[in-house]
Amino acid sequence: MTATPSDDVFSTVCLCERLRRATRVVTRLYDDALRPLDLRITQFSLLTVLAKNDELRIRDLATGVLIDETAVLRNLRPLIDRGLVAVKPGADRRERYAALTSEGRDVVARAAPLWKAAQKHLKARLPSGVWDAMFRGLPTIARIRAIGDLTTDRRGRLRHPAQPAGHPLGARRSRAAQRP
Repeated sequence: MTATPSDDVFSTVCLCERLRRATRVVTRLYDDALRPLDLRITQFSLLTVLAKNDELRIRDLATGVLIDETAVLRNLRPLIDRGLVAVKPGADRRERYAALTSEGRDVVARAAPLWKAAQKHLKARLPSGVWDAMFRGLPTIARIRAIGDLTTDRRGRLRHPAQPAGHPLGARRSRAAQRP
């Protein structure tokens, strides 16, 4: 018989790991609540942001929710396919704008009570004061955007100020720079 590890085996002093663990649990709770409408909380969050705007440039949407454009598009794709979100090109061919369709507004209206129920359930299960402390503290963490002196280049990739602006962390060199 295999012994089950105790909780202290998995304890950590790493804030990132603690946040990730908590996020997985909270995400699962909201995803379960929204499942009757075939939505995930990541999609519902984008829908609610779009519901507050007539249309929004996808780059601005990504910046506002603090995820990269690729992840926004990956989360929007099923919503576009279901007819909940419409995407149109901007004046610049690289720009795209997203907006809720009338079907999307209907789904947001139907999902809101499910989301509120999940919110109420989670709040009720937390010790007194924790809910308010998280609402005060988590936005501060989100505003940090990058720990220490790290900044982002124009594509949103992290780089350290000591690196030249043309050499962000993880970026590949251009083809011209690769030629002998």
